[in-house]
Amino acid sequence: AKWFEPHQGKATGAFVGALPGGQALFGALTAVLLPVLSWRETYIVLTLVRAALIMPLAYYLLRDRPPGFAPVRAAPPTSMGQTNNTYAFWVLVVGFFVCGVTDQIMLVHLVAYLTDHDHSAAQGSGVFSLLSLTGVIGALLIGPLVDRFPTRYVLAGNYALRLLSYPFLFLFGATLSEIYILLFAVLFGLTFMGNMPPASVYL
Repeated sequence: AKWFEPHQGKATGAFVGALPGGQALFGALTAVLLPVLSWRETYIVLTLVRAALIMPLAYYLLRDRPPGFAPVRAAPPTSMGQTNNTYAFWVLVVGFFVCGVTDQIMLVHLVAYLTDHDHSAAQGSGVFSLLSLTGVIGALLIGPLVDRFPTRYVLAGNYALRLLSYPFLFLFGATLSEIYILLFAVLFGLTFMGNMPPASVYL
């Protein structure tokens, strides 16, 4: 608890990096299973694999009160009305709205978009897994930056990099050159969860 406050960006980066990491792992596993099993059997296998991983980890690693835990004095509570009247809150609202829309477009449509351009479902899943893996790297890289630099600059840099990734997606649509979709996946992936560490300390 004492370590967390000065390392909040690093800790949050590691935590949110688990999301794209899981997407990369299970996206690749799904791409392997679907050609062999039906979609129902694939979901059953994925559910059993998750349960086999999560339940032992939860049982052996989670503790209600770890040894040596010393509560840290909490900051005074802030009302929602006070929060709504801050500039930082509305910057985060706009940023999360834009990131949320673009994230969901990739999550829902990227593989279908690639299959529409004559890629197999496995190839599309591979590109999505690449995007997710670079999301892990991005979260781990951006987290420590939050602890060293003003969060508004880190957040602005994350959004700028995401904006710069889109020309490569459009170039792929125009030329069907795979290098462009790979560049898009890497650049977009670096920003995939990159807004979370700075947003956690911005307010």
